[in-house]
Amino acid sequence: MSIVSTSDYQMFEKGYQAVSTTIASIIKDIDWRFFSIVLYEESTIQWEESVIIPEDFLISLAERLKKNKMRAVLLIDATREHELSVLNKPEFYKALFKTIGISDLVFTFGGSLTDLKEKYPEFPEVKIGFEKILDYDLFSELLSNSRPIPKPVDKDEFAEVDDIESLSLFLISYLKPPTLTEELMKELQATSKYEIAGQALSSLSVILNPTAAITKGIGYALKLATFVQKRKTSAYQAYIETWRENVHKSFNMEAIKAFIGEDTIGKVKETLHENNLAIIFCDNYSTLQSIFLPFLIRELLKDEENLVFLMDSITRLDRFPKFLNSIINRVEDESIKLASILPTYGFFSEAFNDIFAKLISDRTLYFDVNSKFLDIIFKDRPLSEAGLVMRLFRKVRKSIAKNQVAFVSYDAVSDTPWEFVKPTFTTRVVEGLRWGFRRFVRRFSRKKGEEQIEKQKEETISAEETTVENKKEETEKL
Repeated sequence: MSIVSTSDYQMFEKGYQAVSTTIASIIKDIDWRFFSIVLYEESTIQWEESVIIPEDFLISLAERLKKNKMRAVLLIDATREHELSVLNKPEFYKALFKTIGISDLVFTFGGSLTDLKEKYPEFPEVKIGFEKILDYDLFSELLSNSRPIPKPVDKDEFAEVDDIESLSLFLISYLKPPTLTEELMKELQATSKYEIAGQALSSLSVILNPTAAITKGIGYALKLATFVQKRKTSAYQAYIETWRENVHKSFNMEAIKAFIGEDTIGKVKETLHENNLAIIFCDNYSTLQSIFLPFLIRELLKDEENLVFLMDSITRLDRFPKFLNSIINRVEDESIKLASILPTYGFFSEAFNDIFAKLISDRTLYFDVNSKFLDIIFKDRPLSEAGLVMRLFRKVRKSIAKNQVAFVSYDAVSDTPWEFVKPTFTTRVVEGLRWGFRRFVRRFSRKKGEEQIEKQKEETISAEETTVENKKEETEKL
């Protein structure tokens, strides 16, 4: 679908309103530990005269939490491939955030592989202090799992990292591609591409990702696996060159400086504590630079209690199970709550299966899901329950075909845990009135602004006329 005309912002805003209505319909109390929104792909949905996008869900939840005076940190994936992503339509997000009153609460994280910072120059940059990343245990997990075949990170070599330049050299050296005869050949020699370990394909899709678009990274990974299996050395070498170039682009000194520098986490926390909300646009979910996201998250959550952490595209960090489990432990200790979007298209590390099971254990909205996760969803459940849920999914598909918002809801503590849900009529009316008022305020503000500009013009003209008249009188006296 092509979104190009000026009227399309109205479709964008109405889509957000529809999602906001949905969230209001189902989130009466924050009585869950894990709240997840499960998708297959991350494309747009056209609904009546609106367009619904994945970003709407966590933004609307963040807005509701702020309204209820609950503190929340929201990380948004800026690089989704649909036409209404944060990177593709900055003017839409700026207008929406102004309408709902959160423009002053937004930051950016990234920018060396995209033009995120150029498109949002008014939003402050977030950077992590260099000393905060000198954590061998966390860094070694992130680095080793960023390779198709993990290998230990030399502790003595890591200890020699003491500035941006040495960090750059260390990362480029560690992540350099193997030769055809090395361990990669052993890992990818399965008879079918579908038998290759998810960890290997997940890491390869990130390493070979040319534009932060996950589908392209997956395509490159599968082609490389095919070339290795068929021993097509020349084709393999072309991909290895791409591998080498992407590592250098991701971790040269200037690229690292986009993430590491004078620590500004304190400013984010100050915004959070004063306004109950901080939002960060991130452009590194699906690239090698994703190794910096866990450091950002760790610093944001450090020493925080009674916080709702809103994590977009959490499945894109599947390669880092130990880190994700550390977040889950915080949730189970009841110090924070976790709301996340789970896109399920692609390849995932086998270690992510247990994490997925945790994320869907309390409160979940299913719009669609990759069939590979069905065994986890219905583990230890009767076959009749699985049949019921499949029928509910068919109802969702029929509703979407009629341009209606609908989903399958799972609530672990409900007497009827699985339900087919559409926004209630009452909630739609209330939300419609609220958004009608917002649009009135916006039009009034615009009109008032125009009147002020006109008044200023009149005052300026009057002042200029007075000045000219005074000069004329002075000239006549002379």
